[in-house]
Amino acid sequence: MQALIPFQKQNANLLLQADVQRVGSNIKLLFQLADPDGIVEVMAPFSANGATVPRKDNLWLNTCFELFLREPNETAYREFNFSLQPAWNSYAFDQYREPQPPKICNEYYLESVAWNGSELQAEISGFKTQITYEIGMTAVLKEKSGLVHYMALAHCGAKPDFHLSDSFILKR
Repeated sequence: MQALIPFQKQNANLLLQADVQRVGSNIKLLFQLADPDGIVEVMAPFSANGATVPRKDNLWLNTCFELFLREPNETAYREFNFSLQPAWNSYAFDQYREPQPPKICNEYYLESVAWNGSELQAEISGFKTQITYEIGMTAVLKEKSGLVHYMALAHCGAKPDFHLSDSFILKR
């Protein structure tokens, strides 16, 4: 497990850890949220077959768990969003934040997603088995008060920006 760090020092008593595993052509994600004060806006637990989970845009406007990945030496990358509604989406970028609006990516499939109140698990299929991807794991945690925390393995810019390729620090 890797600890995701907040973009700005926070007074909140929050801890978010994440892990990603490769199993053949699948990627399994795990996000564990420790929120002892119950300040983060979360939804009721669910477990769903990926085919039943709708795709929606703008999931990052609320609590959302994210995966960014790219192949080595490429400028193109993919973004995956998982919300607690439940909903998800995947976007294809040719280079940093381009095109806008982003293209929906249909080359991967959500196999399953589950939220138990403190842990999000998701499995995505369709990845190349011979590629070691560069990965960024991130999250937007929205408090019930409306305050937002931007969490990532690394923050490489002057403002929260999960799209910066220098933040794709895991290799899987």
